[in-house]
Amino acid sequence: MKLIVAGSEGLLGNVIAEHYEKSGHQVVRADKKLGHDLTREKIVEGLVNCNADATGLVVAFAINPQPGDNAYTVFNLPMDSLHAYCAVNLEAVYLLVREYAAVCPPDSSVVLFGSTYGLVSPKPALYPKGTLKHPGYTMTKAGIVGLTKWLAVHLAPNTRVNCLCPGGVENGQDPTFIRSYCEHTPMGRMMRPGEIVGPVQFLISNASSYMTGACLVCDGGYTAI
Repeated sequence: MKLIVAGSEGLLGNVIAEHYEKSGHQVVRADKKLGHDLTREKIVEGLVNCNADATGLVVAFAINPQPGDNAYTVFNLPMDSLHAYCAVNLEAVYLLVREYAAVCPPDSSVVLFGSTYGLVSPKPALYPKGTLKHPGYTMTKAGIVGLTKWLAVHLAPNTRVNCLCPGGVENGQDPTFIRSYCEHTPMGRMMRPGEIVGPVQFLISNASSYMTGACLVCDGGYTAI
């Protein structure tokens, strides 16, 4: 199988790319760190046209900063701070899938990355007092859920489009944050990076051949509470 992994140098994207590379599959890595600005149409067109034989596309990039030392609230958040989230987390994703679907082989599969924060609000208690998990992330990840369904309808039956909604992933966070997050999660821990591989394998392969427009939640039960 030939697979395009967009966001291949990020935490989860790299785990996915490495897994398929070690399994003997051909992986096309695409990432801003590799010089790919996936918000630009010409770059995206060139990327997918050179790899039109790829039967799978995983889109794992997003703007997702941790809350900073600002004191933003609902009422003083700068409106222009939403623009980058929309451009990268939504518009670039749509562009990439559109261009891929225009040239990919029949029975191809696309896996988009949503988030539990596209399904429920971030819990303010998890973050330092006076900070704010930016609403642009929740807005755009909720948008990915809707975009998954829209694309699934319009690209069927040639291309399946499904969405993964992972919960928090271990990545050297502050111990206080990790402890608090685990207390809000039935499984009592955060996701380990390697645990994303199984759900991706399922959705990208023929094991999910009758699934499209679906959102697979893998969050240790976080959104079940």
